[in-house]
Amino acid sequence: MTVWFTASATVLTLGILASLTIWRLAVKRRRQARPGRASAASASAPFRLLTGATAVAIYLILFPLVVHGTDGQAIGRPHATFVALFGTFQVFTVDADIGQTISAYASSGDPLAAPEALYAAILCTVAPVLAVGFVLTFFQTFSAYLRFVARRWADLNVLSELNEASIALATSLRQAEPKALIVFTDVFQANTELAADLVDQARGLGATCFKNDILSLPRWRSRRARIRCFIMGSDESENVRHAVGIVTDPWYARRPETDLFVFSDTVLSALALSQRSGRVRVRRTNPARIMVHYWLWRDRTSPAGLDDAAPSGSAVRPSHQPSGLDLFYDAVPDGPDRNISAVIIGLGAAGLEMVKALSWYCQMDYAGGSYRLRINAFDQRRDATARFAADFPGLAEGGHFGPSPRPNSPREDAIYDVRVHGDIDVTSPALTEALSQIDPVTFVFISLGDDLVNLEMAVKLRRWFARQGQRPRIVAVARQAGAITAQLSAVAGTKSGQAEGIDLIGGLTEVYRFETVVQSELEMRGLLSHVSWRSRSLERRSPWTEADIESFWENEYFYTSSLAPPLHWKARRGLPQPGLPGAHKLGADAVGLPGAVPPGSKRSKAEERVIMRLEHARWNAFMRAQGFIWGATKDLVVAKTHPDLVLFSELSVEGQAKDINDYLDVLRNLELWQAELIALPVGNPDKAFLPALTSFISQARRLVSD
Repeated sequence: MTVWFTASATVLTLGILASLTIWRLAVKRRRQARPGRASAASASAPFRLLTGATAVAIYLILFPLVVHGTDGQAIGRPHATFVALFGTFQVFTVDADIGQTISAYASSGDPLAAPEALYAAILCTVAPVLAVGFVLTFFQTFSAYLRFVARRWADLNVLSELNEASIALATSLRQAEPKALIVFTDVFQANTELAADLVDQARGLGATCFKNDILSLPRWRSRRARIRCFIMGSDESENVRHAVGIVTDPWYARRPETDLFVFSDTVLSALALSQRSGRVRVRRTNPARIMVHYWLWRDRTSPAGLDDAAPSGSAVRPSHQPSGLDLFYDAVPDGPDRNISAVIIGLGAAGLEMVKALSWYCQMDYAGGSYRLRINAFDQRRDATARFAADFPGLAEGGHFGPSPRPNSPREDAIYDVRVHGDIDVTSPALTEALSQIDPVTFVFISLGDDLVNLEMAVKLRRWFARQGQRPRIVAVARQAGAITAQLSAVAGTKSGQAEGIDLIGGLTEVYRFETVVQSELEMRGLLSHVSWRSRSLERRSPWTEADIESFWENEYFYTSSLAPPLHWKARRGLPQPGLPGAHKLGADAVGLPGAVPPGSKRSKAEERVIMRLEHARWNAFMRAQGFIWGATKDLVVAKTHPDLVLFSELSVEGQAKDINDYLDVLRNLELWQAELIALPVGNPDKAFLPALTSFISQARRLVSD
């Protein structure tokens, strides 16, 4: 008996130690994960391992009893093997005679008889508890598979991880597509309040939760059902593995309706997904870029900011105009020009995206002058200045803050001055000392990686600027912007000025939503701009092909460069331009740059030239913000060089013509082409374009209006 008892205790001890090791690794993984993530499926392995070790330990204490009871002769050891196995099952189902087992060990006469009996009693008591947990886990998994299979014809939205961001996106998906099935993978119920709350929220959405990762998702799906996979985990290498696994899977590659959204902007994901084949449509999504672009794009009536009141002395803003126009309204007069002086606190992902976006978005003219942009960015890293200069040499170099354009000296290039200050502890007086050398400051953006730190910095700087007699617009990043805004707005209702002048952006419900990730109005307008560029560049007869759509999503440069023009066009159409040539055509309340509001067919040559010059300046700034420099050879991938990064007057006539890229003109031209195709006689080969073109125009018109 002692030998079997020792073997049983050894197995159980090893099982407990292995379970604890795996559990500790799972805990370490959760701590390293992004806040708000539910525990991974691998953390359920300790429970299964412990249950298995307990079963083996029980078998080892029952086997000698069975052999002893039969004296090893009646049924033999082979038969005893199966009898002991049956007894093990009985212990787990509370059907075994535990008293007889304990008595057998107690009366065995072994020196360790008492400990052996106690050990057997503990094992037989714990086993049914483990069995209940195992059965519940099995039925949860079974019910998830059952719901998944029962709705195999429904459209499917799969989110690779259960966290706060994926819950926000799933909530928006449910509102936009009530009949679609939502699935979370890599999920289990952990013993933490946050994880339990996330699971409850998922169930409240009617979502199905699987323990295994997204690559283990069952394939029982109708080919007619659309599948969207959202890779949005906290582990970048795991995200890449999942994304590559999907695009290289033959089952997904053959499906006609599969979209893959990868929330990553790293070089690793770009390289991993650059070479792919099959029918999976891949979209790399950059949350920081979405946040910045959405802030520039959204109407000022959209919920996000604590206070949309204009700083004292600035122009009155119409509420229906985009928030980005605040940059121009707050600009300070400087002779015939107006200065936009931006301060960026923190050069993480969001801060860097804001620097890049401001560099081209703020390229704008008005009657008799221009908006002149200065950016001062502060970061704690010592090598921040050198890093920025290496990654964006075109922005870091001087010489782009020269004379502004005049009627007799029209705009030739972008106007900006970008300076990065490294080794600045932004929480110390060193920051305010540096800010005191910048006068004036019209805009402050704070992104230090933590909601509370960002908000504290915003309040601190607002007070400091007030003491200097300045009132810049302060924008801070907050993942929980909605909750914080509600709380501070309530405080502002009882204490005047408490929340005034601070705008929070980057909330989960603002960034992770159907309208910004899946069906974006901005992306559709960017696609139209891309269609126009492709048609001119390839010098083809047809203004549109289905290949244009594929290249827009598959090529990172095409995608990012096509989003910028619609953002700038919206600003051009929204800014008041009193006194500019052509403004009288729009009446007393004229807004917009000359030629920006009327359809392209009604623009004069002078208006076209204004648009072309400004667009080339914007494009120059955009390209430099992407790390490009001038080069005799066009290389969009490796060297990042472009021969058109020159003054407007140095462009060829063909190069200047490319700077007319109004997405509304593109859509109108496509509708004219559609009418021409409809009028063609039956049998004309060009009519083959009509079905796909009609579908595309219908999709565009749902998101884009004149």
